Amino acid sequence: MIYDQLANFEDYRKLAPEVWQKIRTFLDSWTPSMPLGKQVLIEGKLTVSDAVYTTRKPADSKVESHARFADIQIVMEGCENMTCMSTEKLPVLSPMDQEQDYALFSYAEGNNTRLAMVPGVFALLLPGEGHMPGWSDNPAPVRKLVFKIAGELLR
Repeated sequence: MIYDQLANFEDYRKLAPEVWQKIRTFLDSWTPSMPLGKQVLIEGKLTVSDAVYTTRKPADSKVESHARFADIQIVMEGCENMTCMSTEKLPVLSPMDQEQDYALFSYAEGNNTRLAMVPGVFALLLPGEGHMPGWSDNPAPVRKLVFKIAGELLR
């Protein structure tokens, strides 16, 4: 997991130069008037979803994990919390769906890292890293971009 200021985004370009360039171009052109939804930036390798939703209470949230894709999550408007943790000992709610690249787990207290997701920061979550995004003690609307990057592009 990487959690940093967007001002430092270019510092990570060496992880995947082509991907970073596509993401940077998208971010530089993004405006609040852009339509919501999913866009393909590199077929089968890089997408971005632009969504508006209301955060959930922690008790209503679930931990997710991906096997093939990494996430870069960026809150554009509003704020939410994200908790990152190992899924090794968490109860499985939904086993890994290979086609959707998604597994769900019940949240449990333990060795967790809480991230404040506010405009101006980003989180990079690698395949296999458990994360529980989209929660707040006081649910409120957010607008967030989630970039899905094929894991092999980061090796």
